[in-house]
Amino acid sequence: MNVLLIEDDEETARGIELMLLALGHQHNWVSRGEAGAALALRGIYDVILLDVMLPGIDGYEVLQQIRAAGLETPVILQSGLVERDEAVKGLSLGVVDYLIKPYGKKELAARIDAALARARPATAPPADPPREETPPVPQVPERRHGARGSVIKAGRIVYRAATCTMDCVVLNLSDQGAALQPEDALRCPDVFTLQIQHGPSYRCHVCWRYRSKLGVRFLD
Repeated sequence: MNVLLIEDDEETARGIELMLLALGHQHNWVSRGEAGAALALRGIYDVILLDVMLPGIDGYEVLQQIRAAGLETPVILQSGLVERDEAVKGLSLGVVDYLIKPYGKKELAARIDAALARARPATAPPADPPREETPPVPQVPERRHGARGSVIKAGRIVYRAATCTMDCVVLNLSDQGAALQPEDALRCPDVFTLQIQHGPSYRCHVCWRYRSKLGVRFLD
């Protein structure tokens, strides 16, 4: 299988490349939206992994360009956290699925398989005319009256030899890392210990920051 990865963060891209290689997939990686759109339009890829936040044109504009050109390659959007409005926007442009960063190899394999299954044409024509189906909206945190997303898990960030702490919300959790919304993202260091309420603790390294949220990978 040939995968196109459009991701501007080099460290994140290298991690995804290792997972793709472990899954036996060929791939190309580009870091800018314009270059990604140009490569996608060659029509040689089975799946496109497309980051939302890109330098130049963003992931949504890349998607608009390739769909306007008639390219029907399955596109999986990647993001640290997907808001409901963004999810609906992506689905209206032809996104088949979302991957919330950080994620692991098993989840990546499952999302790619599901995207290909949706895109695969039926082997025989249906007996009745096909019905129009509304694509499912991904599970995303709901917002009520301006409040932040519903809590998945409560956690605490511990740093400076356990002398400093701050509360956080664990927005997404995998075996490789997590997406967090700390009490004060600007004050949060790059390396710390994450203590999950009524759960395990993880030594973490920050791999991306976006507004009040950050993504971490777990250290061995």
